[in-house]
Amino acid sequence: MKKLFTLLLGAASIFSVTEQATAQNTFVTPPADAKSTLYCRNSLDLMFTNLGTIDNFEYYGYAQELLEDGDDVYLKNPIACFAGFQEYYIKGKKTATGLEFPLPQEVFTTDNNGTQYTFMVDMYYYDPSTGDYFIDNMEPRSYDLELQPNGSYKFDYLGYHSVNTMWGTTFYTDRYLGLVEKGSNDWVGYSELTCRLIPFDSADIAVPSDMETKEYQFIYDVNGHKVKIGTTDSEIYIQGLNDTDPTRWIKGSFDGKTALIPSGQYTGIAAGQTIFITGAENIGTDENPIPENTANVELSYDAENDVWTAENLIRLCNSPELDETTGLFLSSIFRPVPATFSPVPAQPEFVPGTFMNWSQSMEMGYVRVQLSSLNVDGDVLPTDRLSYAFFIDDELYWLDPADFTQIDEEMAWIPFDYTDYWDIHIFPRGLRLFYFYAQVEDTFAVQMRYQDEEGNYHYSSKYTINADGQHLGVNGVAADADVVSEQLYDISGRAVSKDHKGMVIRMQKMADGTVKALKQNNIR
Repeated sequence: MKKLFTLLLGAASIFSVTEQATAQNTFVTPPADAKSTLYCRNSLDLMFTNLGTIDNFEYYGYAQELLEDGDDVYLKNPIACFAGFQEYYIKGKKTATGLEFPLPQEVFTTDNNGTQYTFMVDMYYYDPSTGDYFIDNMEPRSYDLELQPNGSYKFDYLGYHSVNTMWGTTFYTDRYLGLVEKGSNDWVGYSELTCRLIPFDSADIAVPSDMETKEYQFIYDVNGHKVKIGTTDSEIYIQGLNDTDPTRWIKGSFDGKTALIPSGQYTGIAAGQTIFITGAENIGTDENPIPENTANVELSYDAENDVWTAENLIRLCNSPELDETTGLFLSSIFRPVPATFSPVPAQPEFVPGTFMNWSQSMEMGYVRVQLSSLNVDGDVLPTDRLSYAFFIDDELYWLDPADFTQIDEEMAWIPFDYTDYWDIHIFPRGLRLFYFYAQVEDTFAVQMRYQDEEGNYHYSSKYTINADGQHLGVNGVAADADVVSEQLYDISGRAVSKDHKGMVIRMQKMADGTVKALKQNNIR
């Protein structure tokens, strides 16, 4: 996945170029007064390159903007993986049966070492008899999204085939929507197999102008952030439940002791994804939690200590249909912000699906890590003063602009909320996905630091894994022990059941407190 923009250039002679290919312009510009509607996009996408790489990726909750100007419609960033990197549109028509976008459409150009490249959104085809992908330039074609009875739009090409990949069996179809270099049949990029645009209410909630609010710490798992809570005689309002979109409000009923917040409310966008709140009950165990959605989030209020406690789980979902989760917040509480607090950050940890060792063909690896915005006492630290760094074989890892093309100079300590939408990706609950460009011989570690108001730095201890992805913990020593609990995750880091088909990560908690990660493919 290294430098998808480089891969998009579609010629082997260009793959050695490290200078970023920068976008120069877009070819379609919607009218300034076009009506904008936000949809939740759930899609199954495929990455195919002329290097022979094929893999499926599920995009749940991608925030998809559709603009309307009469019968003309403009779809923003139809290829999900480019959402944070390059802004562009395709233009089409709204009909009685759905949306129709004629193809091909030129969308942007790039300049790579003085050479201009033009990219198009187009439909391409697969010939199972030869294994070739091609464009039939003689056939009129379009990208059509069919209107559904519930107001959503659907794109789906049937005729599935399968191929074995590094992750196991991948399924794909005869026809795809994707990006291609103009004048080339070398398809390189992400493409769509299926797609649904789901409507939802994104309007802001009106808050009483005379309502007093108070700042609280919202604490969950090993993380937390600040929110505002206000009440009236019969209602409760909470601002900033989604920490990456802190201006959004949600509301519910309040009788002085208990608050009921209806599930399904939109809380904003995180990492390009729509986020909705739902209550849930744990029908599993503490070691293997299985959430079952409920109609409300239920909070009880302790007036003496000024503390709100969640009586069920607070769950954040990507889809308004509440079928995909990005976070499971256990034992959530809202408590007052302390006047003083310890400046020492809590320990970060690597998470399921953490580590892929160095890939010689792609010259990269990746880690998943959960950062903590809490201090060692469990209080919330201001994230604008938090940063983190990685250590490879006990040496501080410096981000080189030659690899991390969104930075201007070398950087070792990464701001807590920084993302370049390319190599550093942020998700709720402090989850981060980080791609690195250095070979690991022995160990990989992560550490956090906090800068106080006087400019002094305070450091957490380092959390270490070895080159095989085995968790060594804080002391850096692994030990054999019995398995006391186990949880399965898919390759996106979402908890799944033992019946989940495809590639899974088995996270085993050992009796000595260590965690082991085992990858296996559950045959479909």
